[in-house]
Amino acid sequence: MEEQEITGFILMSMGGMLILALGLIFLSRVSKTQLIRQFREKEHQKEQYQHQLLEAAIDTQERERARIAAELHDHIGSNLQALKLFLHQLNMGDRERIERESTRLLEHTIQDVKNLSHELMPASLTDLGLQDSLYTFCSRLHSSGKVRCTYTCEGKDRLEPSTELALYRMVQELTSNTLQHARADSISIRLSIDKPSFSLIYKDNGIGLPKDLPEHSQGLGLKNIESRCQLIGAQWQYPKDELNQGFKIILSRKTEAHDTYKL
Repeated sequence: MEEQEITGFILMSMGGMLILALGLIFLSRVSKTQLIRQFREKEHQKEQYQHQLLEAAIDTQERERARIAAELHDHIGSNLQALKLFLHQLNMGDRERIERESTRLLEHTIQDVKNLSHELMPASLTDLGLQDSLYTFCSRLHSSGKVRCTYTCEGKDRLEPSTELALYRMVQELTSNTLQHARADSISIRLSIDKPSFSLIYKDNGIGLPKDLPEHSQGLGLKNIESRCQLIGAQWQYPKDELNQGFKIILSRKTEAHDTYKL
């Protein structure tokens, strides 16, 4: 009788162990399936965000092209058409007046072309570098009376042209966002360069970003900033503890130089 009880106990134990083992296998597979699902969801979100960044970069380029086309058509094109009419009238009217008006119109057209050329590729950026170009940019912004702008710089190294252009464009976009949306009256920009590394800190005293801003929910302007950072191998962050205390963003690179940024 004791042998039967022992045998029954052993069989019951083995059965319990088998059930336990099957349960562990089932839980393991369920857990593995959940991990795979979560991984796929994260990868899908990452792909979606990368697609949004690409769309932001393309949209920015298209808006810039549309603005340039409008500038060429509305101002430079119309000036040249008017100048053509003046030239046709040289032998049919007051020659002195026509020459005077033609010269004035030509001077305005030349200035428009210079302004447009400066926006596309600032001469100071090519000749003097990012440091002096940002100083000139901030000085003009400050003297406009729209906002107080302070600028400090450490380091005299020149970065690769693609990086200097990208950083200059990002500062332009950040100041544009500040003037249009932030209701700020003060901007500070701090640049530090130790080639190929750099750090650029931009800050205003406007309304800032909300504390409950979800990750990857920034608008077109910030998406465009991130897409430009990726192209030059840089990182960006805005300190969470300083949200709703104005806007602050840090652009930095601690790795090797990149040279892939294009207009």
